[in-house]
Amino acid sequence: MPEQLSLTFTPERETKRTWRFVEDCLLDDEPRIGTIYIRKATLKQLDWQAGDSIILSISTPA
Repeated sequence: MPEQLSLTFTPERETKRTWRFVEDCLLDDEPRIGTIYIRKATLKQLDWQAGDSIILSISTPA
């Protein structure tokens, strides 16, 4: 099992205080995470622009 996993998410829709992102995956693959919500304030700190994809990295402690 890899120690780190990086997944790409595409913005799906805007809510009052968040953006909803859906995981990019091949048509025949099951999503590993699926849908995530990220607060607009957090995206602003990252200089994210509407329409940009994000990459989420997950790792386990060494």
